[in-house]
Amino acid sequence: MSKAVSHEQPTIFGDGDQSRDFIFVSDVVDALISAATCPAAAGRAINIGTGRAVTVNRLWQTVRDMAGLDLAALHADERPGDIRDSVADIRQAQSLLGFKPKVPFEKGLQQTFSWYRKAIGVS
Repeated sequence: MSKAVSHEQPTIFGDGDQSRDFIFVSDVVDALISAATCPAAAGRAINIGTGRAVTVNRLWQTVRDMAGLDLAALHADERPGDIRDSVADIRQAQSLLGFKPKVPFEKGLQQTFSWYRKAIGVS
């Protein structure tokens, strides 16, 4: 985000096809409140996420488009020990907590981008 707001190229480690499960903070807060008030959740490890994979390349493409940029990311060697793909299995959160992520990827990213723009002082 900071690179996009500053109109700079980001560095992506690896080919960018590695994936992550990006979730908006308000969805995490909702899940934590549900877990804190659910007796059946006591003592359990419960994954919180969206259950959907997003590649790092797609992340940059979406942020880049929001910023109105035409910048390709720089690619560097993979970081040792980095996990290729990571997606949360949220079935337990769904069944125990009734958890369902509410904020779509693009909407959460847009809200985050707007926050960065204000924080850095870009209109």
